[in-house]
Amino acid sequence: GLPITNAVKIGSARLSAPMNNISMRYRSSQPDLQQSEGEQHISNILKDTINPSFLEVRDISGGCGSMYEILIQSNNFKGKSIIQQHRMVKEALAEEIKNMHGLTIRTSIPK
Repeated sequence: GLPITNAVKIGSARLSAPMNNISMRYRSSQPDLQQSEGEQHISNILKDTINPSFLEVRDISGGCGSMYEILIQSNNFKGKSIIQQHRMVKEALAEEIKNMHGLTIRTSIPK
C-alpha cells in the first residue's frame, strides 16, 4: 500500500492463501537473511503476547523502520472479529506504533 503519514493503516482482509502448508513456523521477510532489528523486536513482542502459529513481520519502509506489514495467525483470534484481532495486535505494539508512519496487519485463524 501507499505510505500513510501520521496514521496507522490497518488491513481489512484475512490472508487469502492457506497458511497450514508453510513449513517454517516463523519467517523473516528475507528468508536468506536475518531479520532486521525492528522486525525481530516486533516479532518477539507478538510471539510473547499473541502466541502465533505463523508470524511474518516485514519492514516495508526500505529499512528505516517506519512502516511494517504483519501477517499473523493465532488460535487466540478464534471467536473474535477482524477488528478485535487487529486491536490485539495494536495493543501489543502500542509503544512501537507511536514511532511508525504506517502498519498493515493481516490476521487469520489456523484451520
